[in-house]
Amino acid sequence: MDNNDSLLTSEIDTTHDIQTETEVQVEQTPVPARKRAPRTQKVEGPKRHLKKVKDSLASIRKPSLKRLGRRAGIKRFSSGFFDRIRVELNDQLRVFMKECYILTEGNRKKTVNSDCVRHVFKRMGRPLYVSHH
Repeated sequence: MDNNDSLLTSEIDTTHDIQTETEVQVEQTPVPARKRAPRTQKVEGPKRHLKKVKDSLASIRKPSLKRLGRRAGIKRFSSGFFDRIRVELNDQLRVFMKECYILTEGNRKKTVNSDCVRHVFKRMGRPLYVSHH
């Protein structure tokens, strides 16, 4: 009987030892550091920073809008001018970019070139006169 009891305890002990060894191995596995990869490959590992979503309209600052206004002949600016002009500028750019996209796709091209831009301005009723050198 003593023999069987010692056998059972030794089996339990060895099983317990194996479980603790695997648990220790799991705990000691280091987290891989972020590797530098060529630009063509995706970088693996944890990211340190998340990209912040920027408001593209807020990136157009007051002085820039003032310079545009001065060029257009405006002497004084009201307080609501800057917010309103940002919205209008965004709307005009959306229309312009949509027209450029339609024209480029219609020509079965992937690149918007200067001829495309001139043609879109002409379609919008604002022709650009550019001299070719």
